[in-house]
Amino acid sequence: MTGPAGGLLLRLAGPLSAYGTYAAFTHRDTAPHPTRSALIGLFAAAAGRPQHQALAPHHD
Repeated sequence: MTGPAGGLLLRLAGPLSAYGTYAAFTHRDTAPHPTRSALIGLFAAAAGRPQHQALAPHHD
């Protein structure tokens, strides 16, 4: 079978999700899509990493 390489598609939707992009004093923007740091946090949490653990490769 030939075709494109495998991949992962996630649909991130929620009525209470907001992704901040810029903040200066009282003005804050939100993006319609998750930011890079939000995705990193999502994947780290899915991998079972505690919030205080640095994102470095596992050394077992």
